[in-house]
Amino acid sequence: MRPLIFSSILVTLTLALTLPAQAQRAPTPQQIERDLRRAFSSAVEVRLRPDAAQSRQLGPSRWEHQQMVEVVSPTSDFPGVPGARSVHYGGAIFLSSDGRRWTYDRFTSGEVTYEGVPTPSVQELTRFFRSRRYADFFQYEAYILGMPELTPTESGCRWHSPTQLECSFTTVIDMRRGNSIARMRRRVRVTLWRAEGQASFDRYSTSWSDDGRPERIDPSPEELAARQPLSALLAGMSDAE
Repeated sequence: MRPLIFSSILVTLTLALTLPAQAQRAPTPQQIERDLRRAFSSAVEVRLRPDAAQSRQLGPSRWEHQQMVEVVSPTSDFPGVPGARSVHYGGAIFLSSDGRRWTYDRFTSGEVTYEGVPTPSVQELTRFFRSRRYADFFQYEAYILGMPELTPTESGCRWHSPTQLECSFTTVIDMRRGNSIARMRRRVRVTLWRAEGQASFDRYSTSWSDDGRPERIDPSPEELAARQPLSALLAGMSDAE
């Protein structure tokens, strides 16, 4: 009986010694924020992404932990916008020789965006896209019925630099197919550029993807005849200008 009791005590002590070490296989959030504030002396906020972290063992006595973060700092990249802040998104890399004590090693930058900088309204952007005849937005303009409306997504618009803005929209497109209509929901990502020091944009590019399967609509011949194609609406706008 005593060997069994002794064995149970030994297992308990072993778990007590190993579990805390395993639980320390990552630096604490407090250490990550403290070390990043030291590395980025102008940082006013450090945001940890708890769903984007991983640890790995590089060797017998070497561990690495990467925590994805956003480091927010004031910026003068946008003259005349005192509340502008840059957001550096990337990975904070920490190293350890025992899996418990961690040392900040480096920051791998993924992208830079900006907060506190005004963005154009949907109406302003729509006027700009229409003035360019929605180039690259849609295919087969002669088969698209009506003028699709753009609805901003939750991510909205983000500045990547003072000359580059990225916006995400959803839209609904009615496309004629014979005597029926295929209604498609589409996600559109637009990147706009402007010259250094200029307020207005001069070009843009798009990428898009369909969201789900098209919905079939069977209008009456009169309803179908009353729907103007996008190409005719855009041509009419050009003639009016």
